[in-house]
Amino acid sequence: MRDQRSLIELMKLADPARDLDVATPPTNPLDFVRTAPVLAPDVEVPRHRADRRTLVGSLTILTLVAVGAMVLLNPLRQPARAVAATPPLLAFEYEDNPLSARPYLLDLAERLTDDGAERAGPVTYVRTEAWSLDISAEGGETTSAVIPLEQEIWHAPDGSALRKVTWPSAGPGAAPAESIRYAPGEWITPTPSPPSADLAQLKAQVYANQPQENGLKSAVRGVADLYQGWVISTSVRAQLLRFLAEHEDLKYRGHVTDRAGRTGIAITADSAGAQDIVILDEATGQLLAHESVIVSGAQALAELPAVFSYVLLLEAEQVAAIPSR
Repeated sequence: MRDQRSLIELMKLADPARDLDVATPPTNPLDFVRTAPVLAPDVEVPRHRADRRTLVGSLTILTLVAVGAMVLLNPLRQPARAVAATPPLLAFEYEDNPLSARPYLLDLAERLTDDGAERAGPVTYVRTEAWSLDISAEGGETTSAVIPLEQEIWHAPDGSALRKVTWPSAGPGAAPAESIRYAPGEWITPTPSPPSADLAQLKAQVYANQPQENGLKSAVRGVADLYQGWVISTSVRAQLLRFLAEHEDLKYRGHVTDRAGRTGIAITADSAGAQDIVILDEATGQLLAHESVIVSGAQALAELPAVFSYVLLLEAEQVAAIPSR
C-alpha cells in the first residue's frame, strides 16, 4: 500500500495540471477496467464484478498506461510551451455584470412544464456528448490533446447496462467505437437510487460524489452528476432548482446558446481559478450542458480563460428495455 501511495504521489508531481481545480465528468470505475484492452492489450480483464480494492489496483496500472497513451496520441506535441486548441468561450448575455441567480431559479422552479419524463419504462437512457482537455508531460515538455466523446447509456434497476461509446474525431490511432455490456449488479450509478423529490435526501445525493465543503462548485457539479446518470422528473427538477437557489453567490448570466445550438439560461459558480457553468432549458428546467472553464493558474497550458471540459445532455428518457444489440 505504501508503494502504491508513493507511485500516486510521483504521478501527481509529474502532472502539469495538478493545481487546477476543475470538474471532471463522472466515469463508471468499471469502464476503465473494461476498456483496458484498448490501451493495454496484454492486460487480462476480469469478467466478474470487481471489488473496491481490485478497482484501485487496476486503476493505478491503467492510469500509467493512459498517461502514456495520451502522449502517443497527442496531435499537439510541441517543444516547451504547448498551448491547447480549446473551444471558444460561450457568449453570455450578461458577461460583465451578472445578476443574482436566486430569483430566476425560484421563478423557474414554480413554472416548470411537465415533459412526462417519469411516466415511461423501467430502463434509464441518457445520451451525452463530452469534451475534455487531456494534459500530460514527457521529457520536460507539456503536451495537450482535445478528445471528444459521444456516449449512450441504458441501465436497468438490477444494475445491468449497455454503454455505447464513439470518439468522432480523436485523430489517428484513437480507440474504435465500442459497445460495453454490463451484467446485473455491475453498472455503478452516480447514486445508489434515483434522485429524490425530498429536498433533504436530494441534497445528500447531490453531494454523494462532490465534497460539500468545497462550496458552490460542488453544488453545481453534483447537480450535473445526477443529470448524467438519471432521467430527472419534473418534481425533482424543481427541487434541484430550489437547492441551487439556496446558494446566494451563484450568478445569472442571461440567455446563451450551447454547443448543440440550443438556447437556455446560464448560471455560473465562480471559484478560485475556475468557473463552472450550467445551462438550463427555460421552460422545462432540464440541464442542457455543464462546462468548466480555467480562469487562471494555467497560462503554460492554454490561453486563458479557456474551456477545460464540457458535457452536453442530448437525450434522457425512460424506455422499455436495454437494446439487445
